[in-house]
Amino acid sequence: MRRYAIRRLLIAIPVLFLVTIVAASLVRLAPGDAVVQAAAESNAAVSEEQLDAIRKELGLDRPFLVQYGDWISGVFVGDFGHSLSQGGPPVSQTIKRAIPISLELAIMAMLISILIALPIGIWSAIRQDTPGDYIGRLFAIAGLSVPDFIIGTMVILFGAVWFSWTPPLTYVSFFDDPLTNLQMMITPALILGFRLSAITMRMLRSSMLEVLRQDYVRTAWAKGLRERTVIVRHALKNAFIPVITVIGTQIGFLVGGVAIIESICNLPGIGRTMITAIRQRDIPVIQTILFFFAGAIVFINLLVDLSYAWLDPRIRYE
Repeated sequence: MRRYAIRRLLIAIPVLFLVTIVAASLVRLAPGDAVVQAAAESNAAVSEEQLDAIRKELGLDRPFLVQYGDWISGVFVGDFGHSLSQGGPPVSQTIKRAIPISLELAIMAMLISILIALPIGIWSAIRQDTPGDYIGRLFAIAGLSVPDFIIGTMVILFGAVWFSWTPPLTYVSFFDDPLTNLQMMITPALILGFRLSAITMRMLRSSMLEVLRQDYVRTAWAKGLRERTVIVRHALKNAFIPVITVIGTQIGFLVGGVAIIESICNLPGIGRTMITAIRQRDIPVIQTILFFFAGAIVFINLLVDLSYAWLDPRIRYE
């Protein structure tokens, strides 16, 4: 298993750099650059000579591959360059401030989705074609059909009209005020977790139905074991392998979902920072964020693959 993990990590290295270079290339293909965008947002009258001087000062006049090579060489020593906007702060500082917010939101959303999906998925499987099963399936269809931005907009709209609640104007860290932080994060986590739970619930129900028809489960029923013992000890563990796969693939969905929810709920996380960087053509920030995103996806999917051997002893990696 160790050799398999090392091989997967070695394969991931070129993937990470390929993701960053493709993303940076796409941003460069868009009209304008960071200098033009900053001048447009400031409404200042700037001549073409001044724009060229700023580009030269920032190193934007050099070929793209040269700029990318400088960024890559800095990555190996932990230097991700400087932002092309906001006064040019180090990108590492920007990422360091934003990652904990998005990480907290993603973890809360995943926990909420699992807490919702597990009981509904199990109940729908063991009570197939009952009213409870139909309600659970309707819940899953609703979660899959309604986009996050619509749910978020509706929650904010109805919250403001009915409960006089609006997203906070400033973010409060968990370490500064845990209660205020949780009150601030629970709503966006519920919005994001709702859709995730629908995906997990459908997969768990389908997998449970398949496992419940296996001979070893029927044997457990024939022995007179209690329903709870059959479901938890014999069925759930084996049915959970496809669910683990789905949870791993949801990391990519979280990347897009976090960006939307953070923008709607006014959270200064990594997703909102990414949207701002794309709008400002801030290539160093975009490359760094995608580098971390791709690394997280590769690492989590590796953990998912390795967890199969723990859930099913028949699975071995050579």
